[in-house]
Amino acid sequence: MKDNTSYYMESNYTNREKLFTHFKSNLTTKKLLFDNKSYRYFITSIILLMLAVLFIISAASLSWLNKPSYVLVLLFVSGISLFIISLALTTFSVKESNKYIAERYPFYKNLFNDKTTKALNEEVLTALRCDLIYESISTWSIDLKNLEELIDYYELKGQELKNTKWYPITLWALIIFPVYAEFIATLYNPTNTFLEKVLLLLALLLGGTLLFWYINKFRLILNAVLLFEADKYKELARVLRIIKTFP
Repeated sequence: MKDNTSYYMESNYTNREKLFTHFKSNLTTKKLLFDNKSYRYFITSIILLMLAVLFIISAASLSWLNKPSYVLVLLFVSGISLFIISLALTTFSVKESNKYIAERYPFYKNLFNDKTTKALNEEVLTALRCDLIYESISTWSIDLKNLEELIDYYELKGQELKNTKWYPITLWALIIFPVYAEFIATLYNPTNTFLEKVLLLLALLLGGTLLFWYINKFRLILNAVLLFEADKYKELARVLRIIKTFP
């Protein structure tokens, strides 16, 4: 027969894995804040934004290869158009999400901001996660006195995963940056026409702006690919810290 210490350790391990699996699988942004319509808008906007960046970069590359001006103009205009459509779809996605939240979670009305069209209602998302995790803690008889232990575990686990997943990307960036800088330098050709020089400058400026905006606004894409699990551990730790303040 196992002694009480062994049982306690196994119970703690089982509970923290169960709690994390529940959080990762059932309390995602998609499941809590999106319906099918708003999520389709969201995914489509991301795809179009990626295409916009690709078209702008292609325009800059073709300029370096001295391709005809009309090809550059076509790619540049197409990239701008896709970017504008992407912004519109993002707004539609947030509006549809707001409508869905208002109908499904009327009891969070004091936290709900139905005017925003730029970002999802993070306050509602956090409140939902806190309440649902607190409910799970009660259901699974997890001792609230062990919250600090759980928080430390999830934060440590998240940091370990982040370091492991992000290291190759950091190394790749250090290697590719000098190559990219050299490529940008070679794009400028004194023999280019004035129109080509202007388009090249606009393409580089807009391409950089779009890329920066894309990474900041849609960092969830990178997280989903590289840091999804690490961020989930850290987010669960944050939720538990909030729960710890509950009376």
